[in-house]
Amino acid sequence: MEQTKTYKVRLVISGDINLDALTKSLIEEEYGRQMSNQEAAESLFFAFVNPKITSVDPSEIQGGWDNVCDFAGKIGKMSVEEY
Repeated sequence: MEQTKTYKVRLVISGDINLDALTKSLIEEEYGRQMSNQEAAESLFFAFVNPKITSVDPSEIQGGWDNVCDFAGKIGKMSVEEY
């Protein structure tokens, strides 16, 4: 059997967020507090990215990369954070 090594990796995702007053107010309502425009935009982007990751528990990771590998057993400890 081939030896497997674990590597610590980090992925930074950035994007341009179009934020209008109505969307900002709905985000603030969702969080129950006022936010700066920057914070509201970051929250919107995080909400977009977060559902794409169905679990951070390695035992629940599903799916795969076509013609390469299944993700199960390939992804270990993981966290999704806002900066």
